[in-house]
Amino acid sequence: MGFPGGIYPFEEPWIRAALEADPAVQQLEQAYARDYPPVVHGQLAFDLATGRLLRKATLPREGHLLNDLVVTPAGDVVVTDSEGSTLHRLPAGGSALEPLPVAMRWPNGIAISPDGATLYVAEVETGILRVDLASLQAAPLERPARLSLLGIDGLYARDRELVAVHNWHFPSQVVRYRLNTTGTRIERVDVLERRDPRFVLPTTGAIVDDWFCFMANTQVNRFKSGVIVPGPPIQPIQMLRTKL
Repeated sequence: MGFPGGIYPFEEPWIRAALEADPAVQQLEQAYARDYPPVVHGQLAFDLATGRLLRKATLPREGHLLNDLVVTPAGDVVVTDSEGSTLHRLPAGGSALEPLPVAMRWPNGIAISPDGATLYVAEVETGILRVDLASLQAAPLERPARLSLLGIDGLYARDRELVAVHNWHFPSQVVRYRLNTTGTRIERVDVLERRDPRFVLPTTGAIVDDWFCFMANTQVNRFKSGVIVPGPPIQPIQMLRTKL
């Protein structure tokens, strides 16, 4: 997507894993990957008004997959590294990614609490971790005994709610989790969308006012090492929205 409103090709066919606008500094933050030689993973920042590349921080080796990101109130960018099983932080005004000493397994989606104090990180095969940004102490988000939080890709926060896109171990679905007043436990579950025939690996989206807008049919399972795996024709991406 171009700036403003146009569509332009990127110089190289990297996988764009996550995008987030930072209105405070008018920048678009982006995590990206190239999964064929030479393997490169990194984080970019663009000027929202012009599209000019402002910053590029890379991890030029295998063993990483920068997947999703959030921007903290301080302007730091925190990125999940799925294959590295950790988080990286790019400090505001910095130029290098710093690994954070937080142990986790295959982190994917990431959200930040409205007060900016807590990260919520989706571990695809485990559940959701709460990470205190000040101490970097992590603990599982508490949940009812019969509720599974496996297979979450995109994860988003609004007020005392988390919106999650499940696409691994369940029929693909979009779920809202209502939290307690301290943000430490799930108290209510609302399934917003499930078993939609248009779903083909829904992944990520954004909260816009009272709507959750998301990519319904990414078909990312059809791409490997920079090429399309043989099969049915790739379909145009469909953007859907559901009321929150």
